[in-house]
Amino acid sequence: VAAGPFVGGLFVSGLGWRSLFLVALPIGALAIVTVRKQLAESSIRKTNPPMDIAGLVFLAIFLGGFVSGLQRLGHGKTAGWQILVSLVALGLFVLRESRAADPALPLSLFKQKGFSAAVVGVFGATLILHATFFLVPIFIQNLLFGSALMTGFVLLGLSAVGGAIAPFSGRFSDRVGRRTPAVAGSLSMAAGMGLLSLFSEDATLIVIAGCLCLVGIGFGLSGTPRQASALESAHASRTGMAAGIYYSSRYIGGSIGATLAGVLLAEQANRANMSRAFGVMFVASLLVAAFTLWLPGARALPALGGPGDNP
Repeated sequence: VAAGPFVGGLFVSGLGWRSLFLVALPIGALAIVTVRKQLAESSIRKTNPPMDIAGLVFLAIFLGGFVSGLQRLGHGKTAGWQILVSLVALGLFVLRESRAADPALPLSLFKQKGFSAAVVGVFGATLILHATFFLVPIFIQNLLFGSALMTGFVLLGLSAVGGAIAPFSGRFSDRVGRRTPAVAGSLSMAAGMGLLSLFSEDATLIVIAGCLCLVGIGFGLSGTPRQASALESAHASRTGMAAGIYYSSRYIGGSIGATLAGVLLAEQANRANMSRAFGVMFVASLLVAAFTLWLPGARALPALGGPGDNP
């Protein structure tokens, strides 16, 4: 992940953007071989509950309608109706999941503050990350007239710093609890976004890279303890479900983040609109920090009770 933006810049500069999709072939093949050889099957009793078709349909309508509606904002009344229908579908999804015998998303997991805070936090953090990966290349290539390779190099300040800090953040959170490093990381993200918003009018490549390093520090500090909290908050029999919800929240946040960034630059990709977009990300970072306060202050042990909620 840390090398992705830089390697992507190399491919785009040398072989064109279509070459990026070919990278998935060898990486996917290596992953398949490695997983088949190295991972042992779980000893947890296998069950085959019926698929929650209705719940999945409502969720698909919400996601598709909401993202599509955001993309069409400012282009007639269709966007408003799409967003309204998507929110109705979200309400029906929640209602369905609260009553279904085998829900696609057990809402009881969200009764745990640590899990809820982790899911909301990763949704917001990934929204900010994907918006940044959308905004910064446009900033560098359209406004500063830099190359794709230079864009990848600047983005390396975010991804490489975050990747380097994450292991140390995990060890630190094992000692002091999940909340402290996660809150500190969220505030570091806010600082980076706030500075990008303030200096967008006169920003240079060095300024952008420095601000992205702050954002990267934030992601590195907050990501590991947030994920640990999500998994520790669920009973062992629901760890797979908890992980699925956590990573689904990442994907949803990323989709909405990239779409939102496009909406914020819809009128024109100029420095003023860049400043406004980074200002929105600054506010989003502060909201993530606020929700992160719900993470456990001391290291939480895995749940040992029944498959239901933690005591």
